[in-house]
Amino acid sequence: MSRKRPFQGKAILVTRAKAQGHELKQSIEERGGDAILLPCIAFRAKHDKPSVQQFRKQLHRADWLILTSANGARFCHQFIQQADLSLPPELRVATIGQKTRQTAERLGIPVHFAADALDSRDFVRLFMESQELPYRVFYPTSRQAHDVLEKEFNKFGVDVMRQDIYETVPIVTEDAIERAFQRRIDAVTFFSPSAVHAFMVRCPFDIRQRIKTLPVFSIGSTTSAALAESGLKHIFTAARPGLPQMLSLMEEIFSEVDQPTGDG
Repeated sequence: MSRKRPFQGKAILVTRAKAQGHELKQSIEERGGDAILLPCIAFRAKHDKPSVQQFRKQLHRADWLILTSANGARFCHQFIQQADLSLPPELRVATIGQKTRQTAERLGIPVHFAADALDSRDFVRLFMESQELPYRVFYPTSRQAHDVLEKEFNKFGVDVMRQDIYETVPIVTEDAIERAFQRRIDAVTFFSPSAVHAFMVRCPFDIRQRIKTLPVFSIGSTTSAALAESGLKHIFTAARPGLPQMLSLMEEIFSEVDQPTGDG
């Protein structure tokens, strides 16, 4: 029996950061597709002495540590090592999404609550439905992250100590975009609003018009909103965030596109 290859003949542009893009590249190629890597952003930690001191102080004041992404878990672990810390025994850890939980646990960060939430607002709802009201939570995140989580917790009177421990840096160039689009592209993938903005700022007008005709796959609702604001048309978002869900959606859309019309 031949192996199912639902992406056969499809060339898919992967705009994810380099370290994570190779995982998607492998998944695409296993399904018969051709992945074109075009990293749009990189990540940079804020490891200066005041930031490390602030991190240490807030970690010991919090009831809960909230990790909203795999990158957040990785940079949080870096800060713990940089400050030569161990997690306070009374501190509890919550994560959003399976990948975040897996990354945290792989790094030795115990997870006490994990929610496969659609977004930060959905996470706070699920958290408050199942946990006692926390007094203070610590939210280490990206400088570009929205303030939805803080606002939602604040509605319940919860004190949120946010610290921006890393930032996204645009690295894609106009030349790199032009080289990628010298060949046929059948679909484009995006994994963050930061990547969308980095790409669109540097995207030549003719390629931007070309992308408007292509299916564009988004990891979540926030990224989809950024794509819509950029004027893209055919945006597909998985029902729940995560790479497996995105791949399943791509299989579904490609299957629909490749169906015979009955006109021949």
